[in-house]
Amino acid sequence: VALIAAMIFAMTAGAIAVQRLYVRWNETENAEDGTIDVTFEVDDPNQTAGEFAFIQPKTPEGYIIESETKYSDTEYEIQYSGTDGTVIYYMQSGGVDSTEVGIDYEEADYQKIAVNGHEGYSYEKAGNNALIWSDGTSLFQLIGTCELNVLEEMAKK
Repeated sequence: VALIAAMIFAMTAGAIAVQRLYVRWNETENAEDGTIDVTFEVDDPNQTAGEFAFIQPKTPEGYIIESETKYSDTEYEIQYSGTDGTVIYYMQSGGVDSTEVGIDYEEADYQKIAVNGHEGYSYEKAGNNALIWSDGTSLFQLIGTCELNVLEEMAKK
């Protein structure tokens, strides 16, 4: 009996250890503003959502960091400038479950995507491109006047 109990305990502990954060995107169309308003629910079986860490993406080739600002313990922004005159803004913020985002959909090409296995959106409008995604601990946004593939490469790294 003790052996069976120990095996059940080990299997349960292993199953709990591999559970990861799950982020649910609650999307509401706001026709008046022309946006999709998003709130988030985070299922956090291992209580890891509070383990926020600043993540600086690799600077793309042909870009330099113009400014880097940490606004608080969970708010981070970097501005990149390209030698071709393009600009990229990277933003990372914590507290995903208390965050709301509006995505402008009027005359925009936007679609659901996955970034490193996490749900998100890509967005293109009037020469501006963006990626937004969340891992449950952070909400990430890359916005730029560059081609979308530059943002996609940054997000992968």
